[in-house]
Amino acid sequence: MTKIADILPRYTQFNTIIAEVSNRRSIEFSQQQFVADFYTQFNNIQSFEAMLIDLTMQTKLERFKTFQYLYDLTFLTQFR
Repeated sequence: MTKIADILPRYTQFNTIIAEVSNRRSIEFSQQQFVADFYTQFNNIQSFEAMLIDLTMQTKLERFKTFQYLYDLTFLTQFR
């Protein structure tokens, strides 16, 4: 599965291209290639949603692990 870290830089570039094309009202060949490749790679909304859900779940798990570590650290230092 594609990771969110893989898509974000490309998505940023995609948005930049869209803004440039909207202002210029024309598209360069290299930009057209990028947009077509981006769409081909990320056109499946279900995989994009799964990537976001995975990121959310991973973030919550990491947050829990951090809280657990801090709690354990606090608990252990109380008895020194």
